[in-house]
Amino acid sequence: MLWAGRLEEWAARNLLTLANNPGEITKKGAEHERDLAIDLVWYNEAAIQAVTFTGLAIDWEGSLGSDHAMLHVTGQTQEESQSHNLETNLGFIVDPERSEDWTRAFKVKSSAYHFQANPTKEEIEKEAETYMMNIHRTNEEVFKRHRPPHPKASPWWNAACSIATQNL
Repeated sequence: MLWAGRLEEWAARNLLTLANNPGEITKKGAEHERDLAIDLVWYNEAAIQAVTFTGLAIDWEGSLGSDHAMLHVTGQTQEESQSHNLETNLGFIVDPERSEDWTRAFKVKSSAYHFQANPTKEEIEKEAETYMMNIHRTNEEVFKRHRPPHPKASPWWNAACSIATQNL
């Protein structure tokens, strides 16, 4: 039971939750050995919150005679998109070190619009559209575009995860 305490401590430290029913047998022992619950499924907090994995089932028939049970888990790794078109405009990677470059480029592209004393709705809409277009064109000129994630990449993996991995 000492290893069970250490395992629980390890899981808590790594923010993991056991999906198995405690004590449920996953390995049948030979004649002189006892049955064990050693094949375990762990979920991290992100998987739990996103309900990424569900329905853990222990399947002895599917194990095809092995002394280890087959474990089935249903997974939904990405949310279903509302449309079947892939998003191609993912915006820009804003680089604070390029703020002066951006400001200079924006000033070249835009000029102050001089409204009448009582501008019309159409004039305001046109100027707002021009203003937004100037921001977009400046972003295209100064910043790099976000690229779509690799289809096999985990959507929850971010820069903080990479740093944590490197530190380990």
